[in-house]
Amino acid sequence: MENDFLIGADPEFLCYTPSGRRLESSDVLENEESDTEIASIGSDGSGIPFELRPAPSLDPLKVVSNIRDIFIRKVEKEPKYAKYKWYAGSFHGRHPLGGHVHLGITSRVFGDDDYSPLLYALNQYLACPSLLLDNKSKLKLRLSHGYCTFSNSRTKDYGIEYRTVGSWLTSPYIAASILCLAKTVAYEVVTNPDF
Repeated sequence: MENDFLIGADPEFLCYTPSGRRLESSDVLENEESDTEIASIGSDGSGIPFELRPAPSLDPLKVVSNIRDIFIRKVEKEPKYAKYKWYAGSFHGRHPLGGHVHLGITSRVFGDDDYSPLLYALNQYLACPSLLLDNKSKLKLRLSHGYCTFSNSRTKDYGIEYRTVGSWLTSPYIAASILCLAKTVAYEVVTNPDF
């Protein structure tokens, strides 16, 4: 059924030692031995921010639970990580951070192989409210780096990756809100022609 689609994410964050030295994800993860850990915590394209890669689910709250499980498993398995400081949000330490949302909706759902109806709705009902949650000065910095533009997305084998919103790992409540809203908006676009 087309409206029974998966939602996933790969929100970004930065990691610092207690002395304030920023860890680069490419250096830390290069030394990781377990394929499971590499799959759940990865490096973004620049090699500096880390990104969480929780298992997708039909239920956005399950994705939030999967994110929590990654943090707990990583810290409990390797106590050295417990002393690090983790930062999310739209911008930190000269680095823009994204809260990418993955939606398992293929473009054929819209009949014309075009994601624009979905992107328009996500811009209006997900990006705009999420911008109100961001720190204004950090949001300006993220915008100055060319991120946070409406309809920023990439098509994937599974569907689409929506990249407009900043990293929402600042709170489990915000994470749940963003993912539930993304799923709701996408569901309405797919199932409700009057939306």
